[in-house]
Amino acid sequence: MRQPVKENVKKYKTVNKKKASKVNVFRTYVKHKKKTNKHAEYGTSKLERDFAKDFLDKLSLSYIYQYKAESIGRYYDFAVVYDEGCKFIKEEKDGIECVKQDGQAYRIEALIEVDGDYYHSNSKLVKEENMNPMQKHNKRVDGYKNKYAAEHNLVLLRIWEDDIRHNPEKVKEVLTQTLSIQKDKIDFKITKKQRMRKPQNESNIKDK
Repeated sequence: MRQPVKENVKKYKTVNKKKASKVNVFRTYVKHKKKTNKHAEYGTSKLERDFAKDFLDKLSLSYIYQYKAESIGRYYDFAVVYDEGCKFIKEEKDGIECVKQDGQAYRIEALIEVDGDYYHSNSKLVKEENMNPMQKHNKRVDGYKNKYAAEHNLVLLRIWEDDIRHNPEKVKEVLTQTLSIQKDKIDFKITKKQRMRKPQNESNIKDK
């Protein structure tokens, strides 16, 4: 049986070294990418930042960014709170200045979800039968959030990326109409005792 020539063996070894070096480079890249992820805690997207800056801030609304619903272990993008003449404690979350969720009293006026067209399967772009596993998962999570808001009598606004980018007037109209309707139903005359009251621990609220 013919034996391989030494020259061929060297070439074979060289190819293996090249492959190994490529694998090492890839692993180094992945490690570097994980270290430079500045948004791991809140998962902030450019869409959320733009929405906060172009709509909530311009409308002078007080809001919590990444509001945590303890009982379902999920986060809502924004929770607009009633401005009842109180000076809220503020904090910065991933570049967004907002009302701090813990340690102070407030009442939620509306929850807002900013839905990316692809990730949340906007029907204009994605048909239900063509959704991938990630999109189906996001739909299930959206269902949990919708149910939570309904059970706690909270207004939930879902605003599509397409409207934020291409129809800002529609978004502004939805926000001003919905929030002003809620404000008209509220009596803003609250006592000092009510202002100092600690916020109700959400984990103690029994789901229906």
